[in-house]
Amino acid sequence: MTMNKYQDEMSIGDVLALLAARRRLVMLCFIVPIILATAYAVLRDETYEFQSVYQLAEGYLKESEAEVAPLETGESVIAKSKSLFLPQAVRSAAKDNASALSTLDVELTAPEDTKIITLTTVDVPERQKEIARLHDALLERIASSQAETLQEIESRVKSRLASAKANYESLKKSESRNAAELATRYIELMADYDNRLMALKDGKILSVAEPSSKPVGMSSIMWILAGVMLGCVFALLGPLLVEAMALVQRTYRRAHAEPAADKRDNAERERTE
Repeated sequence: MTMNKYQDEMSIGDVLALLAARRRLVMLCFIVPIILATAYAVLRDETYEFQSVYQLAEGYLKESEAEVAPLETGESVIAKSKSLFLPQAVRSAAKDNASALSTLDVELTAPEDTKIITLTTVDVPERQKEIARLHDALLERIASSQAETLQEIESRVKSRLASAKANYESLKKSESRNAAELATRYIELMADYDNRLMALKDGKILSVAEPSSKPVGMSSIMWILAGVMLGCVFALLGPLLVEAMALVQRTYRRAHAEPAADKRDNAERERTE
């Protein structure tokens, strides 16, 4: 029985001949990804980035500090927002339909070397009002927490300022040798406390749910080009895969057909003898 011998490697000519022989499959593998990518590019909803910005409250955190800094780090505000404020904001903004806003994803970031935090949500323009309600509710809670922190610091500094003024007034009546030196010290302290009170600045909301000027993600043209690239890949690999499967199937059938043919030949010989 004669068997066809197949080479382990195929030349470029063999590949081209195979593609030509299966040109219908080539066209199908090329066109289907393009159709699917084009349909998705046309039917998909474009998403935009909605961003809110909050400027952190500022002041002197410690007496040893000489520069104004945020009363709380951006990382600290973000951690509290995720664990406490965001769930409260969802319930508050959603009213009777909390599930609608729970599907919105809010990303909080603190850009490096800035005194702001940003709230970002990516969604369709039709949900801008819902996004604005959620961002506004979350920003109000952040602002309230910052205001409490600022009031605590302001109260503490005012208490120290009042104490310094009282001590200064008592020293003015004193005839002690060190009275003048201590009075000068308290004058410096009062000036420092006044500066610290003046340096305190409330946090403020700079923007709420401002949409990006362009949609985010891949454009429709990019999706179509991706479909063309996938079509080229599938048009090349599809026929080769089909041919490989057919070759395996033929080899399997041949391997099982040879023992049966040998048995028939042996049986015929035995009858002849």
